[in-house]
Order: sequence, then structure tokens, then C-alpha cells
Amino acid sequence: MPSDLRRAVAASTGISTPAFHDVYHPYLDAVWAYREAVRNELEGYDLTPTVFG
Repeated sequence: MPSDLRRAVAASTGISTPAFHDVYHPYLDAVWAYREAVRNELEGYDLTPTVFG
């Protein structure tokens, strides 16, 4: 999926074209699903800069 997006960008596919949207939206859906899974996993934990060193 990310490689499809990279190819679309490398081919100078405009962001308003169907070709771009055909690869962008599945990628974005996957990113949001990952984000939601991480948030659910970490719910209740405070993340501060010190947690990351």
C-alpha cells in the first residue's frame, strides 16, 4: 500500500486525481486504524516526554 502511494507521487499524479485517491484512501484508512488501535492499547496511560527519554 505505501509503495503504491509512493509510485503515484513519483509519477506526479495530482492529489485531485482518481489515481491518487485510489491509493491514498486505503493508506489513510490503515493509518487511522493503526492510530485507533494504539490509542485503545494505551488508554489510561499518560505519555510525557520523559517516557520517551
